[in-house]
Formats: sequence, structure tokens, C-alpha cells
Amino acid sequence: MQRTDAIHSGPARLLVGLLAAALVATCGGGAVSPSPKPGATTFEEFRTAACAAWASLFEGYGNPDTNAPSDLRQDLEAAIEAGDTEAVERHAAAMLAELEAGRAHAAVGAAWSPGAEPMAAMGDVLAAFQAYVDAERAAAGSGLAEAKGAGQAAFETAGAIEAWTLLLTPDTWAEVNAARPSGSQPEPCGEVDISL
Repeated sequence: MQRTDAIHSGPARLLVGLLAAALVATCGGGAVSPSPKPGATTFEEFRTAACAAWASLFEGYGNPDTNAPSDLRQDLEAAIEAGDTEAVERHAAAMLAELEAGRAHAAVGAAWSPGAEPMAAMGDVLAAFQAYVDAERAAAGSGLAEAKGAGQAAFETAGAIEAWTLLLTPDTWAEVNAARPSGSQPEPCGEVDISL
């Protein structure tokens, strides 16, 4: 029986063969996947990662306790008010990237067993703020009040209130404090109003 479908024709088989060879050359045999960042194994490594996660929260969104917006959030909201779609996309992308960096720092900190619970909560908080930004960006065409309302609804739906409460509960940090090196006192996390 003779095949008449295009995939089995000579030129098509040659093209499929070339594509397969290119994929093998690109993805297989010799291509190295990037290795994940190593997780924290000491209190100091945890502290560095946790402080970086807090810094990303404050730089990406602002201070959730006082609702003081970051520069990035102010830029996004100004773009929404101005109806500047291109600027909305640009500022939202910058906020999302900063919040994603914070999640990566939280994951590094969570690898240190005593810090797993607070950094899991931090990761959830950062993810909820990403949901806020995505929803605010999606509703930007409806004006700032509508966009902020959509952001708040997405934030709450993502479990932010529970995660934020857990993150601020002293019991969540009990294992971290118990594992703190002897004589070590909490130190400020750079310019962020947090001490670890």
C-alpha cells in the first residue's frame, strides 16, 4: 500500500529529521539544565534569604501593614489613572518580577528546616500580591478604583489574609528563634522595617 499523506513524503521526512536533530543538539547530549539555587542550611543563610524576601515585598508592592505603596506600585497606579496601557503592562511586569524574586528568596529560606513555616507563609503572601497585580492590570481599563477592587478581591481569594496572619504570628517564628545562634540578637533587614 502506498502512503499518500504529506508527513511521509520525502521532503517532509527530511524536515522532520532535521528538526529532530536540532532538538537533540539543543536539549540533549551536552545541554546542561540550570541548577536550582541552593537552599539555606544555616541561620545566617536563612536570615539573608528571609531579609531578601521581605525586601522584595516592600519593593514590589509596599508595606502591607501601613499600605504605603512602593515606587513600583505608585508607577502602576499612575499609569492606570492615565489610561496608559503600555506603561501599565511595563510597571505590572516590573512588580511581578520583584515579587517573583521574593518567592525565590523565600524558597531558599524555607530549605532551612526551622524557617520552613514562616517562609512558606511568605511565599504565599508574595503569590497573593502577584494575584493582586495581575487582577489590577487586567481591570486597568475600568479605572483605578475598579482595578484596585479587582486586585483586592484576587488578593483575598488567593488566601492572603490567612498567610499574612500566619507570617506575623509569633508562634510561626518560634523554631527560627529557638535555632538562632547563641548570643545572636535580631538585626535590621537593611532598609526594610523588619529585624531577624
